[in-house]
Amino acid sequence: MSKPKRLQDFEATDENPFPPEGVEHRTSYKKGTTREVIDGVGEVMQLTGLAQTVSYRVDTLPFVKVYMGSLRQTSELSVPATNLYWYVLGMLQPGRDRVTLDIGEFLDFARYTPPVATDDGPGRRSTVHYYRAIAELLDRQYLARCLGAEHTFFINTNRFFNGDRTKL
Repeated sequence: MSKPKRLQDFEATDENPFPPEGVEHRTSYKKGTTREVIDGVGEVMQLTGLAQTVSYRVDTLPFVKVYMGSLRQTSELSVPATNLYWYVLGMLQPGRDRVTLDIGEFLDFARYTPPVATDDGPGRRSTVHYYRAIAELLDRQYLARCLGAEHTFFINTNRFFNGDRTKL
């Protein structure tokens, strides 16, 4: 199969060809309520509210919020910093404002050259890209160092977050 090379090689559609995956329809049942009220002549009456069935849709796939204000700055990051940014987004836990990074996992994620074994033993990967990327994200205030943990960083929740920031 040859790769399309021009815009005209791509099909145009009148509906979005990417239906949302992971969206489920759910139903919940809310019981009716009963309460006592006094009518106009002083008699106690019981009023019963109707039970209600509620249908709603739930997005079951994990997601991360990226705030519009940070999009332009993100496009200006270097390649290593962009790779680390995407790695950090994938590491975010719901409701947490910090992330612990693993150098080896990042190098795998970013597809940096694996170590080459030599006669002296297993090779070592260069961590230069990781530390340059960390420095850039710290300098541009995407991350902040966390006291007492070398590879744990606070995330700037004004740029991205996973969850509800009001509960921090």
